[in-house]
Amino acid sequence: MTMNALTKQFFQADFPGWQPRQDFDTVWQSFWTTQEIPIVKLPLGLDVAPSGAWIEQNQQKFAHAWHQQQYDQHFQSLGQAWFKQPHSQGRYDLQITGLYPERKKLLDHEAWTEFDHQVRDMHEDAVPDLRDQLERLGFAIYSMKIAKLDPGGYLEPHKDPLVSKQTMTHLWIPLNQTTDNLKIWPYGLVQHQVGSVYLLNNQSFMHAIANFDQQPRYVITAKLDPEKTNPELVAKIRVCVKQQWFNN
Repeated sequence: MTMNALTKQFFQADFPGWQPRQDFDTVWQSFWTTQEIPIVKLPLGLDVAPSGAWIEQNQQKFAHAWHQQQYDQHFQSLGQAWFKQPHSQGRYDLQITGLYPERKKLLDHEAWTEFDHQVRDMHEDAVPDLRDQLERLGFAIYSMKIAKLDPGGYLEPHKDPLVSKQTMTHLWIPLNQTTDNLKIWPYGLVQHQVGSVYLLNNQSFMHAIANFDQQPRYVITAKLDPEKTNPELVAKIRVCVKQQWFNN
């Protein structure tokens, strides 16, 4: 599997780092819609071993990533598939709950034309232990999937063009030990830790993923409802935001 040039250059480049342009109180006042914070680590000590075992026993339930199929069909419809280098390769999804988010075009923000409107298979029995842990911690999650990335797989630099104005409700949870594989402009490479939950601002900041290892990389991605999230968890998030971005 050959990584496209854009993704390769993105991971090879030195990034300058990032500091919020607003003070903490201003950012926190509108935290769920902020464009100032790229990522927040919540070191919650999740036990992901049972989830890893569940995944190994249910490999047949993964399907080619729906958005990867969308782009492939798009370029085929334009007659460009013979020369277009894929924007991603080696991506598989296992949808657990919820729907794929509504997307918009980056330039004019009109609705993105979907080639496939069928309902994807849901696997509500997936990773029950992890879901119980998240619920006990106070997360109110309305959409969740497991994302698999094959060795050598990648998703080129992009922002997620979603209709929602809530920028800090995207959860990113690594499930297995891997080489660091998420990079955000201009922040840099995320030194992720298994057992932690990350709030990833995937709409405001350009980011890319790549698997440099010899085994698949698995993460949970999910959507959080901040209004239904336990206030004690919100308080922990507030502490993490201040410690990680405003204590320098």
